[in-house]
Amino acid sequence: MACVGQLGCAQDDGGDKMHSEFFCPPRDYRREAVMVPLVGDPDHFLTAVASKPPGRGAQARVAIVVIHGGLREAEPYYDVMMKVVKKHNQHDSTLVVAPGFADRPCSSAEWLKGSSLRHTCAVAAHWGSSSRQWMFGAESDHNATWKGVTSFEAIDSIFPWVSKEYLGVEHIILAGFSSGGQMVLRWAITSTEGIDGKTKDGKELRIVIGSPSTVMYLDEKRPAKKCSPNEDTGKLHHCHDFQVQAEDVCGPHDYDQYGFGLGGLKWHSGVGSSIRLDVSNYVHATTSKSDQKHLRSTLVKRFASKDIRFLFGSHDTKSCLKGICSGDCQSMTQGANRLQRGLNYMGHLENAIPGYKAIFGIFEGGHDHIKAFNSDHFESWAFHHGRRKQASVVAHASPMHQATERVVQLEVSVEGTPRVIAPHFDYIIN
Repeated sequence: MACVGQLGCAQDDGGDKMHSEFFCPPRDYRREAVMVPLVGDPDHFLTAVASKPPGRGAQARVAIVVIHGGLREAEPYYDVMMKVVKKHNQHDSTLVVAPGFADRPCSSAEWLKGSSLRHTCAVAAHWGSSSRQWMFGAESDHNATWKGVTSFEAIDSIFPWVSKEYLGVEHIILAGFSSGGQMVLRWAITSTEGIDGKTKDGKELRIVIGSPSTVMYLDEKRPAKKCSPNEDTGKLHHCHDFQVQAEDVCGPHDYDQYGFGLGGLKWHSGVGSSIRLDVSNYVHATTSKSDQKHLRSTLVKRFASKDIRFLFGSHDTKSCLKGICSGDCQSMTQGANRLQRGLNYMGHLENAIPGYKAIFGIFEGGHDHIKAFNSDHFESWAFHHGRRKQASVVAHASPMHQATERVVQLEVSVEGTPRVIAPHFDYIIN
């Protein structure tokens, strides 16, 4: 195997490069460092830290894969999730994996420095141009001998690795918060993993998306203006009115282009926009020719069959026009703050997918991944499994009254037929 040298840089279609907290080797968890090999590419890997060494986690039945935020802070996210697991006495039976989307070159010898694992000549994939490069699914930086790998392909590579190295794992939770939530949502819409609630190799896969600043709409409609006032509309906010926007609502920028919608995901599309081109190629590589003619409906059908949950903070309500979150035109068509955008999106999913009922929880707090992962919602979703769920009760406090949201999820699984997930929301004012 030949060692690969420095990697070049890919072009990006927007987004600033944030301060990074990626360290090679890991700053605090060197003994937990592992390499996730990219499918079909032994020369490159995805950096990660894991609570159990590969091949030595036979007791683990659940794997929680947690995706970091915009600072690429995989180690702090790993630390938080480990504390959650230990709080619920699930340490022995749960594997925690925290991948890191590196922003600089890192060899296996560097990454595994301090680990007992054997290093190779492999090099970590890295996304060094901007945050949108990994968050939106673009290819990693490349060189003359390697074209790179999309961040979505990197996520896809985690599941066969878990199945191979941790034979006892039956359930996988993929969770992302903030920028990680954005990335996981876009991946969930475009990937073939998770269809009918399972990985390709048959493991149960649950996807948890926490407080994304922006979301990706499945059709060209957006919330009506009355659904998105620039104010705190609270945790009982809901939107049922969605409208196609004027073509020039965002000037030269199409409000429905990929990243914010599914526009432009065409075969060999995206001239001048490498992110759109990279994701177009990723999607079409897993789509039949007949389905490519109806790509939007194909992706919607896939998404609707997946086991997806959303988490929002009750006080994540600061205006995005003040720089708290993305305030560009394409983002503002979705709502004025993160909570409002999230609740608008719940309405959108039910509006865009006939018969679909969104599953979401609201925790008491702002834009806080620690509170999100310590919430009763996440505990229930991560540690309580089963083909048929009992009703779960979620309490929301408000100044005037208490609203109780009863979520009844019906899961029908018949051999040879798709699994149907049909939750029902019943708001009761006490």
